[in-house]
Amino acid sequence: MRYLWIWILYVLWLPLNVLNGQTYVLRSDFEKVLKARDADASLDDSLKVFRLSELYSAYIDGEELAVYNYYKNKSVIRLGYIWNTTTNNHWIQLALGENEEKVLELILNQENGMAPHRTKVEGLKGSSVSFVGNKLRLSVKGGMAQRGMIVVDGNESEPLFIFVDAPQTVSASDSAVVLDGYHKGTYKVPPSVNRISIPLGAYYRGNIISDHDIQVDGLGIISQEGIKHSGYEKNEDNPFKCNVAVRGNDTRMKITGVTSIEPAMYHFWVWPGNGTVYEGVKAFSFLYETDAYIGSQILDCFSKVNDDHVKLYISDIKVERLSTYLQGNGHTFQFGWGNYGSRKNIRVKDITVFRDLNNQKECKYVRSFINWRKPDVPNVIEDVCFENIRFYAPVRSFCVMDNDGKSWLSTPEVRNFVIKNVRLPQKPYCLMKIENPSFHVQVEDFLIDGVSLTNENVSDYISNKSLNNFIVK
Repeated sequence: MRYLWIWILYVLWLPLNVLNGQTYVLRSDFEKVLKARDADASLDDSLKVFRLSELYSAYIDGEELAVYNYYKNKSVIRLGYIWNTTTNNHWIQLALGENEEKVLELILNQENGMAPHRTKVEGLKGSSVSFVGNKLRLSVKGGMAQRGMIVVDGNESEPLFIFVDAPQTVSASDSAVVLDGYHKGTYKVPPSVNRISIPLGAYYRGNIISDHDIQVDGLGIISQEGIKHSGYEKNEDNPFKCNVAVRGNDTRMKITGVTSIEPAMYHFWVWPGNGTVYEGVKAFSFLYETDAYIGSQILDCFSKVNDDHVKLYISDIKVERLSTYLQGNGHTFQFGWGNYGSRKNIRVKDITVFRDLNNQKECKYVRSFINWRKPDVPNVIEDVCFENIRFYAPVRSFCVMDNDGKSWLSTPEVRNFVIKNVRLPQKPYCLMKIENPSFHVQVEDFLIDGVSLTNENVSDYISNKSLNNFIVK
């Protein structure tokens, strides 16, 4: 009976919006979460990278929202190349139901307000935008996952992201754990638990590791803020460096809604990824080797990481409605470095690329949208389709499959590989290249600055050594 009363008191203590879902997080509520974080003696101030935004204020129905800010910190980012090819991040998380619409008012916390002609809203469907004085009024609709980016007053170094998802209701039980408010540490999932929820407005500073199949959901934030970043070395427990990870081959995850920031290495770890699903997940990171997704399905997700965004290492992958922002390192879709075996039946559809900070003109080590590096093993990649890809900004290179200029020792193959309905605003800085006679890619409806890629102009966009590898239709 005593334990029953403890459970009842715990449920009554939880905010109603945790159990019943809520539309947004108030700034005043999240200030309490950060106050608990700041009282945590285990986090040195010099390693903090997460706070409420000081640049943007946002309101709905007169209430001030929490605008999150994952920011660059020179105490953490010590390499000039990374510092120069990353931007700060501000975002708002909304949870809107079918037919629900909210008007979001944004204020730039600077003396002169906002210039309408220098403010861009990208990626939001069915949204109307207007200016009233120094306020931007943005209508946002529910009913579908939305990933939008606003560049306010031409400030490309401080993008503001708007994430819209369906409301999620979470509750604790014998097999489900709710990590509301502020928590820290490594949560090793016990065998009796198969669901972990981080609700909207919660901040979990740590990681989650399981030896069995798990589901992680909610619209809250998980981070390894303050944990030393380093690459994986032999005899280390790799999952400890990831925000959410499962041990063992063929162990699966389903991750829904959460925002993952500042991993010590990868955002998520599962191997080889068969059956793992990500839905409505958002990933932010600055440092090297902070890859995002590996699994069978990546749906309605967002990625702004500083390495590979999606690893296409297995067969039967579906990626749909992914929004990305490329940074200084890595590729959006990576087929691998070397031997990851033969693969087939890979479908990538409805991709939005907001920015590509890889667009320096140096092309020796090309970071690209689609990549297969050093694939000098006798594997076959086949039955692949990339479809409906929209870029809002130029890219360094669209597709590169090379062996670093070395001679080929084996006979890997690429076949039945189709790329269609691509929109690029201008010519990539570096030519596309596929430096193997056994690699063949068919390109359809590929527009660059409004000009269709054809057999007549293909040499303007593809390396001379690779012309015979592309079939243009």
